[in-house]
Amino acid sequence: MSVFGYIRFSYFGRSDARLARQTADDETRFRALYADRRMEERFYFFENLTLPSLRAQTDPDFQVLVLASNVMPDRYQARLATAIADIPQVDVLYSDAAHVTDAINPAMGDLTAGIKENTVHFRLDDDDAICSDMVARLRARAPHAHPDELITYPNGFYLTHWDGAPHLVRKFEPYIAIGFAFVNRPGQIRNPYQCKHGSHYRLVPTSMDPRPYAYFH
Repeated sequence: MSVFGYIRFSYFGRSDARLARQTADDETRFRALYADRRMEERFYFFENLTLPSLRAQTDPDFQVLVLASNVMPDRYQARLATAIADIPQVDVLYSDAAHVTDAINPAMGDLTAGIKENTVHFRLDDDDAICSDMVARLRARAPHAHPDELITYPNGFYLTHWDGAPHLVRKFEPYIAIGFAFVNRPGQIRNPYQCKHGSHYRLVPTSMDPRPYAYFH
């Protein structure tokens, strides 16, 4: 059973950060998206939270695509390459598509071509983390999934900051985007970014497991 993940990293498209959607002018969006302070923050969480959670997976048989824009400044492309260099399961996909789905779906078709069983496709934001057995849990669930099923793990932790120090607090959010996954049938192209994760459960069968602490948000 093949497991694939997708991470959007400062993608210059209308479906990335809210700041990108709020501004119509491309030059203004570019400056806001790739501002030095913002990028330092994004890399800090990506390098210290997101990527360690992928390195820690108990089941190493997975593949993750980091979706980035080909207009990302060279210095950030170089830092991104360095950040993932020691994780063979992770690759960067650069694209100029206006929407992430237009970039991910063709790549998904290539990744799954010829696979004759169900495949699992999860999403992970570039400042969040999944639990160390997320891949194993997704792989175990997929053979039992109904057609078009989505999988969600609502129980986790929220990393926040007050009184000059970081704090972890309990969080429970059904259909949270972190680890939100689709089980696709052979030949089916459907990525977890192409729906509203908070309401898509109304349209398809859902498997929700509240038992594990599944994420850091």
